Amino acid sequence: MKHEPVPDGLPVGDPLNDPGVRKIVVDIAKATQSEEDTVRVLFADAYETLNREARIFGFVPLLAAKRVRRILLERASRVH
Repeated sequence: MKHEPVPDGLPVGDPLNDPGVRKIVVDIAKATQSEEDTVRVLFADAYETLNREARIFGFVPLLAAKRVRRILLERASRVH
């Protein structure tokens, strides 16, 4: 996963190194009863996609979290 520098002094590099993002991953894993590794992979994929398309980069982690929650909840509803 390659991350390009983003404007406005936002962090560059792997978003999963950010403590706030790590907390989001843990919270989603607990809330959806999913493995953290699964959430981490989904989050990284969602983040990369959204970051590529973003105009306002500050919202990318929140939008990625929302996307991952939706994916996991949809998967869970199909299983039950």
